[in-house]
Amino acid sequence: AAGAPDGGSVAAYSVGLDASGNTVLGNLATGSGVLTEQNDGGVERGVVGGDDAAAGNRVAGPGFAIGVFGPGSSGTVIASNVAGLRANGQLARSERPVAGIWVAGANGTQVVSNTVGGYVFGLLAEADEVGVFGNRIGTNPAGTQARPNTVGVYVPGEVPDEPEVGNCVVIAAEGAGNVLSGSERGGVRLGGVGLAIG
Repeated sequence: AAGAPDGGSVAAYSVGLDASGNTVLGNLATGSGVLTEQNDGGVERGVVGGDDAAAGNRVAGPGFAIGVFGPGSSGTVIASNVAGLRANGQLARSERPVAGIWVAGANGTQVVSNTVGGYVFGLLAEADEVGVFGNRIGTNPAGTQARPNTVGVYVPGEVPDEPEVGNCVVIAAEGAGNVLSGSERGGVRLGGVGLAIG
């Protein structure tokens, strides 16, 4: 999405899988599925996915699936995507890539109604004021079977030699809870301040 106008969207793509969503294709050179540009060239208020499953992207990158990086990408909405799973609900890759959804420095990003399985971190939130609502992290899209991540949601709070991140992250709200299942080393691991889990 780099170079797209503010408010641009990336929707209904299959990345790292064939059109059926069940056959894994070769590794992408960057190891990423969908990302916005760092620094001042990002796409503010962009949308990765959309309001329903038809608009969502299905991504199975070998490094991370969906990445939103840098202050130029603030206010991004990541919604209705499936990361790490085939269309039949099985894990796409035998190895465990780094992150299903990775938000770094893009403050105010909203992560809504996504399904993520088979990563070290289902969601890695290295930004402030991130909202995490209505996601299935560590299950199939139906929420009926575990598709484990090592850690479901990780908010580091402080990274060595970097500013503290992960303040005012909200994980769930009334009527918009997340399903976290099968996480091998914790469903939610927190390190920041001002974190709310509802």
